[in-house]
Amino acid sequence: MRVLISDMTAPMALPARAETQADDPVVRERAERITRRAAEGIIDQVTIAYRYDT
Repeated sequence: MRVLISDMTAPMALPARAETQADDPVVRERAERITRRAAEGIIDQVTIAYRYDT
């Protein structure tokens, strides 16, 4: 399985602060944490399913 994940260390158009519409490192860091948790959840589910199927 492959999952395409954006590089959240580089400045991006989104996520951005609503007030300034500019890149915000704090917002980007939060998005990176959310993305990492989601990816870890997928990895956990695939790993658990693989263990029980073998």
